[in-house]
Amino acid sequence: MPRRNRRRYVRRMPRIYGNLQPRKRSWNPAGFFKTLRLFFWTILVIGGLYLLLASPIFKIHTIEIQGATLTEPSALEAQISKGGSIWTFSKGRLVAKLLQDNPTLERVDVLRGLPDALRVQVKERSAAALWMSGTEAYVLDPDGNAFLQYKSDALPSTDLVVGKTILELPKIVDQSGLPVQLGDQAASSLFLQFTTNISEQLAALLPLYVLDHFEVGITTYDVTLVARSGIHIQLNSLGDAGVQMRNLARLVRDDKVSSATTVDLRIDRWAYVQ
Repeated sequence: MPRRNRRRYVRRMPRIYGNLQPRKRSWNPAGFFKTLRLFFWTILVIGGLYLLLASPIFKIHTIEIQGATLTEPSALEAQISKGGSIWTFSKGRLVAKLLQDNPTLERVDVLRGLPDALRVQVKERSAAALWMSGTEAYVLDPDGNAFLQYKSDALPSTDLVVGKTILELPKIVDQSGLPVQLGDQAASSLFLQFTTNISEQLAALLPLYVLDHFEVGITTYDVTLVARSGIHIQLNSLGDAGVQMRNLARLVRDDKVSSATTVDLRIDRWAYVQ
């Protein structure tokens, strides 16, 4: 039997168009106040930034220096720029600059004082000895670093370092005359501790022998103590300061030395008297 012709039906979806008429805009008070608030906060932020960063109220005008005795406070103040904003200046850069340009300073702290002041608190290096080399004299800190320089024939009698004058510091004469630059380590901390111990032992055991100065050569291993009476005592800075000074005290007690002799105590348990 022949096949019947079948009709095909295609279902087409209608196209829909909406909002053919423009809608009238209605006034929305909530949106208006939202925009107004945004504008208000923008102006407030801009004004606050101007007040903090550009306003003359917070420009640095006053600088207070505390703790400076070896360095003139006015000299430190001259190294700090005024007129910048108290909020934007770099404390780290200022501290690094002051430490680099002033060898007498050990630590620097910078505090902001509203609205226009800076307080700079400094801690100066403590002095351990006076190092004489050639025509120059240097003040050493406990680590042996030179941080003050004078002419050896023009030492000040009034400059204070840790409650003492320059002339009251233990004096070490470098007979080799090697040059020293500020910031250099002229001697080790162990050597300075040895000279301090010797000074204390001499004052305790032999008060009649007043220390005048120490002498060193190419190295600080061999050091000579020179008393004001003229006696020269050769010591080993790597040895025990107490043992060497007790040996000297025994020689003095037994009348083995005079005020103008030279005593060599560098070899343990031995003494050479000339």
